[in-house]
Amino acid sequence: MTGMLKKYKNYTIAISILIALSVGSYAYFLKYEPKILDKLKEVKGASTSQVFAVPYPKAAEKIGFNQTSNLQQTTFQTSKNPQEVTAFYKGVFKDKGWELDSETADNTKEIIVKFKKENERTTVISTNTDDSDFTIVSIEIVKL
Repeated sequence: MTGMLKKYKNYTIAISILIALSVGSYAYFLKYEPKILDKLKEVKGASTSQVFAVPYPKAAEKIGFNQTSNLQQTTFQTSKNPQEVTAFYKGVFKDKGWELDSETADNTKEIIVKFKKENERTTVISTNTDDSDFTIVSIEIVKL
């Protein structure tokens, strides 16, 4: 029995040492503060001066946006049908000095309208499916 008590005593001491080391390590970790070599004075990154300046119809929900140096593309959904979306953007682009380049309607479910102005081209694609109450609209503006 004495041998058994000695084993438990050794286990208790070993576990106590491990717990003390763990607590000490954690306390040291909490006090750790990395040294700052040079203060960061300014962050430089990509310019965000270009903003997608085309308005959306009322109650439109933006789904996606992509921008590169010569392209801006946005996708949204709206409860308006493709004909209403097309009429809306014809008015918007006409007011901004764009001219209608072409209009293609496969059927009443999809309409593709293209506009041009100086060195820019815009394509508006409005698509509606039978099983959806929404029209998906993609607008792409390309600088040539």
